[in-house]
Amino acid sequence: GNQREIKLTEDEKKAVLDFLLDPRRLKVQTAIKFAKMYLKSKGYSEEELASDATYRRYVEWWIRKNYGVYTWIREGNKAYEDKVGYYLRRDPSQLEVGEVLVADGHRLNFQVVNPFTGKPCRAVMVAFLDWKSYNIVGYEIMLEENTQCIASALRSAIINLGKIPKIIYIDNGKAFRAKYFTRIKSLEDAHFSGLFARLGIKPIYAKPYNARAKVIENWFKTFTEQFERLMPSYVGSGIKDKPAWLLRNEKHHKAMHKNKVPTIFETIEFIETFLKWYKTQPCPHVKEKTIGEVFEEGKGMGVDVNMLDDLMMEAKVTKIGRHGIRLMGLEFWHDSFVYYRETVRVKYSLFDLSYVKVYTEKGEFIGIAEKVPKVHPVAHELGDVKDVETLKRELSRQSRLKKKIVAEAKEILKRRGEISIDWQKIIEVEPSIVKEIEKQELSLPGIEEHIPDEAVKKDGGYQDVVVKEFEQIERPFFGDNVIARYEWHLQNGFKTKEDFEFKEWFEASDIYRMLYKEKQIALRE
Repeated sequence: GNQREIKLTEDEKKAVLDFLLDPRRLKVQTAIKFAKMYLKSKGYSEEELASDATYRRYVEWWIRKNYGVYTWIREGNKAYEDKVGYYLRRDPSQLEVGEVLVADGHRLNFQVVNPFTGKPCRAVMVAFLDWKSYNIVGYEIMLEENTQCIASALRSAIINLGKIPKIIYIDNGKAFRAKYFTRIKSLEDAHFSGLFARLGIKPIYAKPYNARAKVIENWFKTFTEQFERLMPSYVGSGIKDKPAWLLRNEKHHKAMHKNKVPTIFETIEFIETFLKWYKTQPCPHVKEKTIGEVFEEGKGMGVDVNMLDDLMMEAKVTKIGRHGIRLMGLEFWHDSFVYYRETVRVKYSLFDLSYVKVYTEKGEFIGIAEKVPKVHPVAHELGDVKDVETLKRELSRQSRLKKKIVAEAKEILKRRGEISIDWQKIIEVEPSIVKEIEKQELSLPGIEEHIPDEAVKKDGGYQDVVVKEFEQIERPFFGDNVIARYEWHLQNGFKTKEDFEFKEWFEASDIYRMLYKEKQIALRE
């Protein structure tokens, strides 16, 4: 070994190391070749230079004695930290469940359907891992790693954990240091005045490019190998990792492959199934217990979900229209929407799109709008019991809201009274209004003499007693709502010829058979 390596002159040693220790990472044989070419240009002959094998033995010996320097010069600081630097072995068994959460983002290695465009894309998964149990306590799937995605994932983590963590160990990426979380650009150099401070959480930022400090990256590797590769829409983690059906000229694989791209909601269901199985695996930090057992034993008593909602749900400005609020192809309705036709602020989470919270532009809470269910087009003939109940519930809501609006409108008209305009005085004050009236072809009311009621009152009263008693029951305005009218008659009776004609027509209709007749048959049975 060493005796043969000493045969190289100092010029030879320096030349080969100069080419070898280059960030462009020349191969050993290439560095030797260039070193000998350089020395020949300086006057050395072929006979004076050592053999390639001697150069190689010297290079290998030098690398073994200076591996840290060799790695840092050729590959950089990250490679030194990962391959050479002093390793700190942390002991997560000393932690309690929920004390420290580790967070990071991961670009999914399979495609999902973009809910906004309907096209396949690679979404982002932001996850929070409990360091003690090694369990994913919260995650969110969104199109980009942004502050809303992080906030929603943290919200889910806190709810599932049942308590607020003391420390969050997070990536040093811009998304985690955004103004959404603080009023300043960096939390590392100032007091925490943002979201983490309000929740009493201390964030610790991982050093850039320090993969060892982010234990969640090992979890993502497991996630890729045991879950993502099994997805039909898997595209690989890189160019070299592409499946065969995505490579060129692989016609057979493309023909055999059935590419089913899941929606975000289907993806969440698949991930939940995987996480349920993952909890049954042995916990790496607690012997003889599963990940799920360790996590369940350390969960908290619960948190105030309302406190978290306003801080962490994603917000969007939209308008209330004829069909309520439209969001991601869904419709949401709150009964107050019959009054509003204005711009509002909506807060929602992709984890639960059964409702959204609605606020005015000034931040005043309007209410919780629920997702509008789709009604079976022929519930009675082809639907089940649930379809019929849904139809009845929606028709009842429709009738109730209209009745409320009509009642309020009548009350306003009643309070307002009859509007009487003295056109003669108006024309005296504003003569030009006559031309305006003529221009719009409006007709002025004629002069009417007021005839007192007493002048036309009959001795026996206005009408017979029976009709008078009936008219004392106020008949609401039903419009086209035949169900509401029929229900009212069931309570107050059928009095006039028109009422009985309506009763005969309605009880022969499909609506009556679906809502009333079938119910009567079921009760008799």
